Amino acid sequence: MNRPQVLESSDRAGAARAPQRPTVAARPAGSLAFRIPAGDAHRVRQALTALPGCAIERCMPHPFDREVALWITFALGAQRALMDLLMACVPCGQFGRIIPAATPVH
Repeated sequence: MNRPQVLESSDRAGAARAPQRPTVAARPAGSLAFRIPAGDAHRVRQALTALPGCAIERCMPHPFDREVALWITFALGAQRALMDLLMACVPCGQFGRIIPAATPVH
């Protein structure tokens, strides 16, 4: 009969470990809706690279208005820095609602 192979302690050292859960700071705290002129979207995308844990989740174009709506995901504690960055980088924009991460988007 074939017996299952038992790993020795030296064999376990090289075994792959399960990935660790992200820390609280790395988890998204929520999403922010931000509507801007389409020409400024690239500038906002470049500016967001300076903030850790912030990224554009969705970009919805509004072609008749020549605007885009950005859904920006931000990390816990980065909300104020994100809003300051957006106001400094874009001359005109419209802030929408802030959605906590636990709330589903409909």
